[in-house]
Amino acid sequence: MATVLLPISFFGCNLQRQILYPVSATAPAPAKTASTTAPTTTAKAASTTASPPPPPPTTITTTRKKGPRFSEPDYRSVVADFLVDSLEFSEKEALSTSTELTKWRQSRVIKVCATDFHRKAELVIRFLEQKGFEKPQMRKLVSAMPQILTRTIEANLEPKINYFLELGFSTSDIVDVVSAQHTILNFGLDSTIRPTIEALRTVMGSVENVLRVMKRFRFYYFPHIPRYFVQNVSMLQALGIPIEFIRKRIFQLCAPLTQKPETLKDIVAQAEAKWGVSPCSNMFFYAVDLLCRINEENLDSKCRVFESFGWDRSDMVDLFRSVPFFFGLSEGNIKAKLRFYMNELGYDVRFIIKCPSLLFCSLEKRVWPRHLVLQILSDRGLVDGNLPLCKALGMTESKFLKQYIQPFEDAVPNLHDIYVNSIGTRKVCLLPAPSASLQSIADSLIRAVVKMSQMLYR
Repeated sequence: MATVLLPISFFGCNLQRQILYPVSATAPAPAKTASTTAPTTTAKAASTTASPPPPPPTTITTTRKKGPRFSEPDYRSVVADFLVDSLEFSEKEALSTSTELTKWRQSRVIKVCATDFHRKAELVIRFLEQKGFEKPQMRKLVSAMPQILTRTIEANLEPKINYFLELGFSTSDIVDVVSAQHTILNFGLDSTIRPTIEALRTVMGSVENVLRVMKRFRFYYFPHIPRYFVQNVSMLQALGIPIEFIRKRIFQLCAPLTQKPETLKDIVAQAEAKWGVSPCSNMFFYAVDLLCRINEENLDSKCRVFESFGWDRSDMVDLFRSVPFFFGLSEGNIKAKLRFYMNELGYDVRFIIKCPSLLFCSLEKRVWPRHLVLQILSDRGLVDGNLPLCKALGMTESKFLKQYIQPFEDAVPNLHDIYVNSIGTRKVCLLPAPSASLQSIADSLIRAVVKMSQMLYR
């Protein structure tokens, strides 16, 4: 037996592996010496002597020659310096972008060293300048997709950028598309980008409309557009929906139009048969979009929340036809709003269905603060006590302040401060039990406001 050192090259690393080989089998034959010419009888005599026991198996050890390594902090600083010097990034922006690029580099099997980064990045900047990109546009492009600096020109960037320019996209359009779709340049030109744009142009009718869609569509829908988009649009047209209406509502159809056609067909049937939303309804696309995003089990669970507040099936269908996207809220959000409107304010089911704006707004940030102001003004006789809350919720912030805050600041000191400080603080306000009367609710609200004012201006 003999020990042999074999040099091995593996991914650029020089390794030496120490392996035990039998001399007679695999080890190289020893060089001939004078002793090898001894008489045959001597050799036979030596062979009859007892041979020593074989040595124990030798463990395999692997050693790696140490070489220079490029640490991640150094790589980040090199990238940051390049961004500042070449593209006039601020130090803060350069550090953020270089950190993102470093994280992306760590996920790669073959990493780009500092020298290669400088060389590739300079080539990319020079290429973009030749295509007419200005420095602010390149800054925005690199901020949205830092790994563009490591792309090859001939095989990756040039064919895709040229294709966009041939379509009629301006350099600013390309920057906007890449900013909205951070990974679009990662897709293959012939496998994804070109078929996607052709499918969009078939439906949208013009490059301008295609560009509008690409700036707003989510990138994860892109691989599905060539396969399903045109076929699903044809199915909707067969239901009697005009193509102009589809184009106008295209952004409510991102998820539905990228579903498998048989899946979309089932969803359309469910919206019409189970929830009474016809394809001619303005809420049809919202209903289809919702049913694409949540499964039937989730929807049934939310229906049980409505049932716990006394709603029947027909009430839920009426609400779904009016505001289907309300069913997309979490169960906790739905329960909190129904508890506030029905148990605390005493609204019945039909009133809530007729005023769907009650369900749109944030309970903590909009509903509770405005209800609090109206309750204070109503208790002091400054506004009509029967003023509907849904009217106040539909106002813009400036209009609400102008109509219900500013005219009464003399009559109600610190009314504006009470309103502002009540935003997001509904949880700390002590409310009576749901069974209390509306008068006791108003009294408790006034006490809570007075206590809050004393705490703020003590």
